[in-house]
Amino acid sequence: MTTKLQKSQLNLYATDYLKWIETSVEKLKARDYTNVDWENLIEEIEDMARRERRRLESKR
Repeated sequence: MTTKLQKSQLNLYATDYLKWIETSVEKLKARDYTNVDWENLIEEIEDMARRERRRLESKR
């Protein structure tokens, strides 16, 4: 079940990426794990890892 807050976070991710990042960081620092947009956060971290892997492989 998606809560109203979760829907708001998903909308923020799609409409204001910078604000979504700032809000996510605030929630993590406050240990407000219930209200973190985990799906998009995990996707972003996975994307960061893929970019870093490609960057390192291109230096070989």
